[in-house]
Amino acid sequence: MDEKENIAISFEACLECGTCRIACEFIDWKNPRGGFGVCYRYG
Repeated sequence: MDEKENIAISFEACLECGTCRIACEFIDWKNPRGGFGVCYRYG
């Protein structure tokens, strides 16, 4: 939270697990449609 009690969300490290929706009732987020969203790379 900042000095005005606003919540800042950092989406860059998001794993699209949905935990943010449980932690904060004011977040409205839905999973992206199939084929979009987080892309994992190995190596």
